[in-house]
Amino acid sequence: MYISKEFQKYKIASIQYCYGILGFNNKLRLIGLEKSEKIKCALLSQNKKKDVIANDENIPLYPEQNKEQNNETRQRKRKQVVEYHLKVKNNMNRLQSEIFNHMNRLEGTLENYDLGIQKNPKNSNYYNNKANVLEKMNRLEEALENYNLAIQKNPENSPYYNNKGIISYMEFVAKVLEKMNRFQEAIENYNLAIEKNPGDSRYYYNKALNKINRYEETLENYDQAIQKNPENSNYYNNKANVLEKINRLEEALENYNLAIQKNPENSHYYNNKAKVLEKMNRLEEALKNYNLAIQKQGENSHYYNDKASVLEKMNRLEEALENIDLAINISPENSDSYNNKAAILNKMNRLEEALENYNLAIQKNEQDQYYYYNKANNLNKMNRLEEALENYNTAIYKNPAYADFFNNKASILDKMNRLQEALEIYNLVIEKNPEDPRGYNNKAMILNKMNRLDEALDNFNLAIQKNPEDQRYYYNKAILLNQMNRLEESLEYYDSAIQKNPENS
Repeated sequence: MYISKEFQKYKIASIQYCYGILGFNNKLRLIGLEKSEKIKCALLSQNKKKDVIANDENIPLYPEQNKEQNNETRQRKRKQVVEYHLKVKNNMNRLQSEIFNHMNRLEGTLENYDLGIQKNPKNSNYYNNKANVLEKMNRLEEALENYNLAIQKNPENSPYYNNKGIISYMEFVAKVLEKMNRFQEAIENYNLAIEKNPGDSRYYYNKALNKINRYEETLENYDQAIQKNPENSNYYNNKANVLEKINRLEEALENYNLAIQKNPENSHYYNNKAKVLEKMNRLEEALKNYNLAIQKQGENSHYYNDKASVLEKMNRLEEALENIDLAINISPENSDSYNNKAAILNKMNRLEEALENYNLAIQKNEQDQYYYYNKANNLNKMNRLEEALENYNTAIYKNPAYADFFNNKASILDKMNRLQEALEIYNLVIEKNPEDPRGYNNKAMILNKMNRLDEALDNFNLAIQKNPEDQRYYYNKAILLNQMNRLEESLEYYDSAIQKNPENS
């Protein structure tokens, strides 16, 4: 999707402005300037979280210095903070001014195009250019109207159809549920652009971007774009993305290699290639490509997170932690980093530290249901069952469609001997996903504990019916038959379990 340079500049300036504010607040917090006698500092680390009330008269900054030297040190630090404050304020004012000037220029440009249209309403370029300005201002409905007017005035100009397609796609991304019909309209406009100018590779590429979950058609469009312009590295990269989604990993790898050949300085291509190699369990090669991505762009926190993932799979957990910490240093607001760090700490059985990092992940992003789920699993491991139950409930509230949340909640209720509640949850799990054998197996285990043996047997049979290759269901059924004193049948199912998995005999 094309985004104009002017719009990018506006976006970057906005981000810089926001980070300027954050930077100033962080600086004040770190140095701890307060005009009152007592300074309250919130010191946050990954391993400890305490509120420390520091009295600058009672706690010396440097023990070896006298009070007069301490006062001088405080004065110097106050001066540094004030200077920093002024510098940030000036930068923020300048950035804010640039943003407002840019927006004012766009408003002025819009007025000029309106004047042009008044004087010459048949000139299609005025409508097209006006639509471009409206796009930069994110006034997408008005932009679409003007692209339509441009097409009416000059139906033979193919770029107008392409522009209209881009806007429809932007709307689709912004309001997925609301704009489904606009998505189809975007594709129709790309088709019109291709019809008007079949030699332009961009139209096939943009059309491919719009083919959400229509993978074969998408691949055809990328192939056509590549035929028209075989030197564009993005075409190979995006084609590889689609191939990866449909699990054609060897072909995806080939296309990432082609993208790298065309543009060996693009760090994203190495990172994408590494992800495919990781999926193929070629972990050493994946690690090499993550390192190449980091060499090309060392300030991207996602690369360190991804590298940590492969190191975790290689059981190089300390190195994985180091890379997560690097990711956190680069982007301390990225909640996934804390979640990933917690998962590694959990694996290392450092459960208290894991819990702290799950809390940090939730603090950064309260909406992600998986953070509560992972935290609940950690609390379960710590045998803090009531807290685990609370977090499973939160995860379920945020995403009631995910069966594993219910499964694990029922498991906790089972541990707490709240068997009837656990049974009700497993019934819900089966209702949500009747083809998943785990629901029947887990329900059977609860029924067995409740001494409802015949019902338990029925559910073990259903689990086996849904997945006849899982030896655990035969083994569980064998135990139940033994309890029911049906010894011959029990032996048969023990034998079946051994046949399915002779290594676990």
